[in-house]
Amino acid sequence: MQPNGEDTFKMGRSTGRLFREKGVSLYKDKEISTTHAKIAMRNGQIFLVDAASTNGTQLNGGDDLTAHAPVLLKNGDIVTMGSTELLVTISDAVDDLDENSTYL
Repeated sequence: MQPNGEDTFKMGRSTGRLFREKGVSLYKDKEISTTHAKIAMRNGQIFLVDAASTNGTQLNGGDDLTAHAPVLLKNGDIVTMGSTELLVTISDAVDDLDENSTYL
């Protein structure tokens, strides 16, 4: 995380260095764009940003998000990209992590 408390993580089908070091590669889902969306942390809040993906990003089963428009995430939200669904879990405690889950 950057000193000012802001950080960005990429999500997409890419297996490039940026995704390995600071992102989530969902390379098996062919409906996901190379760079599909981003998670941005700003001032203690977490935002989802669609990166003008081909097939769109949905939050909680709603319509496609507007490209490049940050949407505030909250605990329990469900993000859908392609055929992949991600459950948002926001926690301050590292001890809460489940070794079988993927956390963003």
